[in-house]
Amino acid sequence: MSSTFATSAQAVTIVGPTFVFQGHSHTELSPDNWTNSETLASAHGGHLVAVNSADENTFINTTFGQSHALWIGMYRTGANAFAWSNGDAVTYTNFYPDEPNNWGGDENYVHTYPNATWNDLPNNACFEAKKTSQYALVFFLTVPTYRAIKPADTSHACVQTSALSQTRRQYSAF
Repeated sequence: MSSTFATSAQAVTIVGPTFVFQGHSHTELSPDNWTNSETLASAHGGHLVAVNSADENTFINTTFGQSHALWIGMYRTGANAFAWSNGDAVTYTNFYPDEPNNWGGDENYVHTYPNATWNDLPNNACFEAKKTSQYALVFFLTVPTYRAIKPADTSHACVQTSALSQTRRQYSAF
């Protein structure tokens, strides 16, 4: 069951439960572009996930990504240089063969494929438009406390069609 909570800017849909890996909570949020996803995660005390090991990549894929792609917190800082949005050093990558390729010159953000390999994409990539599911995987340092159940805001352009028909709860953060 998906849920949403309000921010000062917009509602955020929590698509599934929260899972803990190596002391950090992970939860999946509604589809959006990379920069909006990172901004929302940051506004709630977290970041898009920094994948720092093969074990963590396997956890992310088996827990969240076997049926759709996921944004992760990696972004391009130079020709073949990348950084994590949470400031971690890049010590592990799992790019698909011949990736990252910066096709078109604007592929500055990284996502996972359902097979757990990675690819670079432009910020405006909305997987709904490509007939597949795109969710933002958010890496929360702590799990926020929620209250005030309200109907979900489904006005966002990238909200997955199937999610619109699901029952949702909206939470306002304390």
